[in-house]
Amino acid sequence: MLNKIWTKAIYDQKLSLIFWNLILIGISLLIMSMYPSIKLSGDALDKAINSMPKEMVELFYGGEAQSITTPIGWLSMELYGLILPFALIIYGVTNGINAIAGEEKNGTLELLLTLPISRVRLASEKFFSLVLGLLIIIISFSTFIIIFKDLFDLEFEYILIVIAGIELFSLALVLSSIGFALGTSTGNKSISVGLTYTITIFSYLWNGLVGLVSGIENLNNISVFYYYSGLKYSSNRIDLVEFFCILLFSLLIVSLSIFIFNRRDIRTY
Repeated sequence: MLNKIWTKAIYDQKLSLIFWNLILIGISLLIMSMYPSIKLSGDALDKAINSMPKEMVELFYGGEAQSITTPIGWLSMELYGLILPFALIIYGVTNGINAIAGEEKNGTLELLLTLPISRVRLASEKFFSLVLGLLIIIISFSTFIIIFKDLFDLEFEYILIVIAGIELFSLALVLSSIGFALGTSTGNKSISVGLTYTITIFSYLWNGLVGLVSGIENLNNISVFYYYSGLKYSSNRIDLVEFFCILLFSLLIVSLSIFIFNRRDIRTY
């Protein structure tokens, strides 16, 4: 059953995947259950949020202001703005770096390389298991929200949750790919973790604060968070060009890192 690297990698992650699914479904349930109360008494919060500069709202809530008395506004602010994106980024980056650099640091990579498989196949299947793990988590909590939204008076078209899930996948994929690429090409777990999270935090802050700086306010499109739309009533379709550009970039840096991995010396720590 576990005759492929990617199936073994997913099997080894089973407890981690169960944990992430239960945690995110639990958080989703908690936030959904709060909506009926917010719907009745959220006007004051709307006024407070609308009084803030647009850039500050994007920084603290992960996107532009929407009325939290609406189902989409509430879920966007409290769930799809910060919690879900950063949870998926943490999962993806951690597993992406551990895929090769973690094995190398633990001294188990050399054992894997004694198997009758190429380095290219090993790294490719490790990356595939990372992508599959992200999809499993996103599909799980998205399905939960769609099935149980009506219990909490959350009325909206289910396609908005599907599109938001694709947006989440795109964001998590590109940052996870950066972590995987750094870990695979350098073999240094510590440096890869530091660089990847530095890129993530800088990108997030740049997207939220650059609009406050005169002269560079139009440069927020260099941040990966600029392309994350989250959950909005207006987001009823996917920008296919943007999605495939993100996918192509992710595959490009991963392919480059596998090319380097296939030729470098393997070190143990």
